Amino acid sequence: MKPSDDEKLYIRLVGHANAHYKAILFANLINSIIVVIVLRNEVSLSRLVIWLATLVVIVTARAVNSHFFSPGTYAQARREGRIFVLGLALTGLTWGMAALFLFPENSFPHQIFIAFIIGGMVAGASVSSASIHNAFLVFSIPALLPLIGRLFFIGTEITYAMGLMLLVFFVSLLKISWQIYAAYTQTIWADLEKEKEIDIRKNVENKLRIHQEGLENKVANRTKELQEINLDLAEQIQGRKQTERKYQEIFHSTTDAMFIHEASTGKILEVNQAVLDMFGYSDEEIAPLEIGDISAGKPPYSQKEAEEKVRAALTQGPQFFEWRAKKKSKELFWVEVALKHTEFDGKDYIIAVVRDIEARKKAEENLLKVKKLESIGLLAGGIAHDFNNILTAILGSINLALFDKSIKGETQEVLCEAEKATIRAKALTQQLLTFAKGGGTCKRDIFPGESYQGFSRICPPW
Repeated sequence: MKPSDDEKLYIRLVGHANAHYKAILFANLINSIIVVIVLRNEVSLSRLVIWLATLVVIVTARAVNSHFFSPGTYAQARREGRIFVLGLALTGLTWGMAALFLFPENSFPHQIFIAFIIGGMVAGASVSSASIHNAFLVFSIPALLPLIGRLFFIGTEITYAMGLMLLVFFVSLLKISWQIYAAYTQTIWADLEKEKEIDIRKNVENKLRIHQEGLENKVANRTKELQEINLDLAEQIQGRKQTERKYQEIFHSTTDAMFIHEASTGKILEVNQAVLDMFGYSDEEIAPLEIGDISAGKPPYSQKEAEEKVRAALTQGPQFFEWRAKKKSKELFWVEVALKHTEFDGKDYIIAVVRDIEARKKAEENLLKVKKLESIGLLAGGIAHDFNNILTAILGSINLALFDKSIKGETQEVLCEAEKATIRAKALTQQLLTFAKGGGTCKRDIFPGESYQGFSRICPPW
């Protein structure tokens, strides 16, 4: 039994989710190793090793399963979908455990580092898991909830703010994940519709071929009979009328628009019903028109270029190209045109077969947008993690230097300015990441005298 359209959609969505396994494996391994290196002096080695080993086993098993998975049936896809969601949940839970068992109690820079690492992994999951509806929640909730709870449990003004920011960050990523899922679904539906059209075309072509073979057999038999016996002229005329009637039925039954042109002038001699439906004209309205009248009218889609295509079909053979056509309502749309020269009763004709491909063009544009969104998300996440790691190290060094009582007051002022500049750089990194994800930045004025709590608690407020 052939799968339904909904089942085909789900099979392709699962396949798309598994296609990201290399990037997922790489991101988890690199970030987990960075976490272990950064926290090696803050957390016991045994905890780090257990946590890292658990994560490596889970993501490696997911990668191996995705590598060898090839969905053939809907049942297989459903099973693989459940395995994917389970692996996603275990991965998210493991990252969430980092906020519980690897959280540095006495080092605020390392706390920020943990928050940014987990936030980045959640951002990556919003893209890589978007093709399965609400799968992002399975990863993000166990990954973020322990961290947010830990920040609120600490109870300082900054940790409260960080917890609220993570909640806003989660809601934004959830919306982005839904938008990506909608884009995936629309693109796949467009592909399925195009496949249906192709199947319909093949069926029509097969029927035409079978019918043509039948006609050829009939003609051969008639010819043989005519050589053997002298048929009555009236029977010959009747046979030709029947053949002509069948030709007209075939000509008007196809879903592709078909034009018959005079080869020497390009004049439209005859069209089928699909032409009238596609362009919105009646038989009487389309008869006096030229090719330029039903085209965009501007180069390279004008009467002049159309005549060149007709000449090429006469001298060079069949022509196949895309064209910008125009309906009676002046609406422009993309079509696919095939021109072929034929000869009948000593006269040359051009047969043009036109197919509406506007839906295919839109589907290609949607797919390009999805790929760009994926690339921007991955790039922005990687840059933000690397830059924030550097800034965290700088902030930690400045903070340690400010606690040195031997430093003069002027030097402390310089270090405070450096600390403020570094914090601004961290805020800028977050703005860049928000912009790359397609969201809007939050802006507000800081007026003179407004309180700001510095990172080191030694520097005066801004």
